[in-house]
Amino acid sequence: MVLNRSRTTRQKVFSSRSRTGCRTCKLRHIKCDETLGSCNNCTSTGRTCDGSDHHLIIMNQKRLPAGPGTHALNSNLPWISPSERRYLTFFQSYTLPMLVGYFDSELWQILVLQLSQVEPAVCHAVAALGALHEFVEVQGMRARDLKYKGWCRNFALYQYNRAILMLRQRLGSNDPQLRLVTLSCCMIFIFFEFTWGNYGAALAHLKCGLNILANREGSVGRSFVCASLYCHQHNPSSAEDTLVRAFAHLDVQAVHFDSSCNTSFYPAKVYMSTVQSRHLELKNLQDAKEKLDPIINNIFCFRTICDTTLRDKSANHLPLYVEHQKLRLNLIDHIAAFDRYIDCFPPRTIKELRSVDLIRLHHSLITLVLETVLSLSEMVFDKYIMEMSKSVDLCERVINSLRAEHGNTLPTILMDMGVILVLSWLSLKCREFKVRYRALELLRSWPHREGPNESTKFLYSCAEAVKIESEGVDQSGYLPERSRVRAISTQNLGDGKAVLHYTMSAPDKARLDIHKRVFTMRDGHWEWKDDTPGDPDMIGEKPSGQGGSKWNDFGLATSRSEE
Repeated sequence: MVLNRSRTTRQKVFSSRSRTGCRTCKLRHIKCDETLGSCNNCTSTGRTCDGSDHHLIIMNQKRLPAGPGTHALNSNLPWISPSERRYLTFFQSYTLPMLVGYFDSELWQILVLQLSQVEPAVCHAVAALGALHEFVEVQGMRARDLKYKGWCRNFALYQYNRAILMLRQRLGSNDPQLRLVTLSCCMIFIFFEFTWGNYGAALAHLKCGLNILANREGSVGRSFVCASLYCHQHNPSSAEDTLVRAFAHLDVQAVHFDSSCNTSFYPAKVYMSTVQSRHLELKNLQDAKEKLDPIINNIFCFRTICDTTLRDKSANHLPLYVEHQKLRLNLIDHIAAFDRYIDCFPPRTIKELRSVDLIRLHHSLITLVLETVLSLSEMVFDKYIMEMSKSVDLCERVINSLRAEHGNTLPTILMDMGVILVLSWLSLKCREFKVRYRALELLRSWPHREGPNESTKFLYSCAEAVKIESEGVDQSGYLPERSRVRAISTQNLGDGKAVLHYTMSAPDKARLDIHKRVFTMRDGHWEWKDDTPGDPDMIGEKPSGQGGSKWNDFGLATSRSEE
């Protein structure tokens, strides 16, 4: 008993010893106060502070290479267990390639992996995300909603809590790397919570990370972070700027989630970023994506402003047209800069070609949004059927590119904005049923997540909106203005149930009525209700009111009975 007690005491003393103190204090076997440069323990006694090996390692890594290549991960670290070692390997081998399936990322491929080698907090956070990813891959993307319990799930939560505990233990220190470590863990925690389906916690982590980066709170801080991407003073190779770019991109994606974590295509929180992009020059594909993020954010938020202001007949509409022109010029400048870059550096790999297609896809989408944003009528979208069809073609090309690279095991977790929002928007706004059907089918064919956006949730919501519109088709198969859905928002009730909040098009109304409709968000793939081998060319045709048409779960005609 005495031996066991003394062994326990020695273990506690060893575990509380600082790993980040200076070498002089370590040789003297005293606790270092970790003051940057020279610690007070050494300077107060006239000794020379030799500094910390730990800090020197990280400071040398703050200059990141311009072209990110995945940093080799050493899983044989002395302080980790065999299970932790396993999920570090799983993260690098499976999770990481999925996260960067669209674009390379200095944050995930270099910074996070390097920090996990010397920072136990980051190491445990990475192990937590790897374990949760394996749990989701094995049990399915919706397993967390079913409260499925298992060792892998519990281990992920244990590692998550250990990472938080280690961060808390260092809050009072003068460690110069604490800010970098905290922000890196914050980003990992965000993706952990998104993967878990806990949007409230994920958005709270995102808000805290943005506040730390901007040193200010609220929409002013978020706008500052997004606008800093166009600042010519920052160093694009520094570790902090790598985090700024990652947080800004994630914030643009999260703009479609309100404070109650409901999804909406009209951002509830409007914050416009200052973008000065005249004669823009792009350095690489990642730079093109990051420079496009503030423009996308501003156009999304501008939609909310337009929809509110244009309905007020007494308001001054001139500022809207001025802002619209500024947004248009910024977008045109980015498209021209991207064309110049591609002319000089054409894509050489499958992934680079996929990245180019994605940027072109986003150019196409926000151009359509900008062309239609000053109209309160849903009929305006009928003029852009050809452009919408081309966008669906690009989405299919991106998905086929991933299939060619990964086979049937398509990525389930990606960090970048990809095809989910594009396909969802097209399925809502395109009333050409062949194009709409294709967009919904592509969403259905690939269950996955892009940042906060989960394809199945957008699929269910958009499919329900299509059903609502199908109920308003007249006898001739025409969909009138009053029967078109203007905007939707989805509130998840749990247990596979959700409420669709939607408004119908009414250009002359000062305020639209909000309707509610409860629907089921079903698991798995749909089975099409097509009992007869109909002509593929008839897919998407609406019935003439005589009955006899077969309907699939999207409310679209798939075949027609013989007359």
